[in-house]
This record gives sequence, structure tokens and C-alpha cells, in this order.
Amino acid sequence: MSITNTVPALCSGSSTSITLNSAVTGSLMRLTGVSSTAGVTGFSSVGLTFVDGDVISDVLANSTSSPVTLTYSFEVSDGSGCDDGVAPFTTAVTVNPNPV
Repeated sequence: MSITNTVPALCSGSSTSITLNSAVTGSLMRLTGVSSTAGVTGFSSVGLTFVDGDVISDVLANSTSSPVTLTYSFEVSDGSGCDDGVAPFTTAVTVNPNPV
């Protein structure tokens, strides 16, 4: 699995662009966690599954006055749902607050 994160930092109200890729036909990529401090909303629900080429376009909102970094974590499984045993893949997105 590989992750292409073309927008690693964005302003509140903007969209992520996280592309998930797998070289193994039939692989599923499951979102296992999104770590964040309070104040950021709009990220995908844990447990969603994705296939090769899917793009996560979450519109993230930061209600704080400081930048907040989210970390998206994914596990890969074969088509039957069995974990491939590889450590989780992660990518981070920093959500900057809107200027006041």
C-alpha cells in the first residue's frame, strides 16, 4: 500500500486529497483511526474501507486558534478481509485555523 497526500497542510474549511494505492489486486484498505485533539471536525469515520485509487476528500474544520495535526491510520487486508500483517500505514494533515 502507498499513500499520496497532496495537501498535507490546509486551511480550515478546505478539502484533503489523500489517494490510497495498492499493488495487490483485491486489497482493501480500512481506516482504523484518525488521531486529533478536540476542535477539528469533518474527517472520515473509522471503519470505512477503500480500494486502490480511492481518494479521501474530507472537508476539515478547525475551530481552535492554533494549527491541529490529524493522523489517518490504515490497515490493509486481502479481498477476504484477512489482515496482511503489515504495520499500519499513516499520513498526517495539518489544519490551520482561519485568520481572525
